[in-house]
Amino acid sequence: MKSLHYHALVMLLMLALLVSGCGVDGLSSEEVYTKALEAISNIDSYTFTMEYHQSISIPGVMDMQSQVSATGQAIEEPPAMNMDMVVEAEGMVFYMSSYLVDDVMYLYMDEFGWVWMSVEEELGLAQTFQDPADFMKLLKEVGMEKIEFSRDGNYYILDLFDESGTFMDAMMEEVMAQGGLDMFGGAEVQELFRDMEFSDIRYKLAVDTETFLPAEVWISYTAAINFMNEEMIMEQDVHMTMDNYGTIDEIVVPQEVIDAAVHIEQLNGF
Repeated sequence: MKSLHYHALVMLLMLALLVSGCGVDGLSSEEVYTKALEAISNIDSYTFTMEYHQSISIPGVMDMQSQVSATGQAIEEPPAMNMDMVVEAEGMVFYMSSYLVDDVMYLYMDEFGWVWMSVEEELGLAQTFQDPADFMKLLKEVGMEKIEFSRDGNYYILDLFDESGTFMDAMMEEVMAQGGLDMFGGAEVQELFRDMEFSDIRYKLAVDTETFLPAEVWISYTAAINFMNEEMIMEQDVHMTMDNYGTIDEIVVPQEVIDAAVHIEQLNGF
């Protein structure tokens, strides 16, 4: 849930420092950024959809494809979410549903039924870069290759392309400095993240020309990592839409879900 707000914020902060002074509708890209950042900061709730595709391959060894389609609703403060997902992977289809309320996630999986887990630490990591000053400091150090600003119908389009992956590399270094990889367990797993190399990163954001609220976000990147002495390539492509701002007052976990859920550590294989 936080990723929707988070990626839109990242995109806008990038543009604040890196776009040229060209204008659309008499507005410079910096002015659109300022208005959009103000609108985003006032977001309290919204509905969303997400289409997510991931490819993981080791040339000549494996090629795994997966896709996720999701719909949901979210409240920013305090964080709360309800989401339904369809996951397709390796010729199989899985249905999942989740609630996030009070730092606890309830997750339904076909194989296990309802489980619950604390996600307080993960939510804390998601907020690591919520301070705009942190982003701006980071962005001043890296820079980007290409940024475009245009209008398409009722939307301003902010499109950034980072071919070399310098921004994502710098972000991962900051996450590690903040202890953000501690949740992933052992030193070997953390070392994999440290060695990950990013490229072909694209952030594209469509902003409503009247409300200056984000309507669609496209995010894609390629990551390479050394896994068991083989180069593993991961490609991810995400498309999100956001709508119905300010229409959700409360997200409640049904009592039957709470009663049925078991802690994830009680399940075999976790």
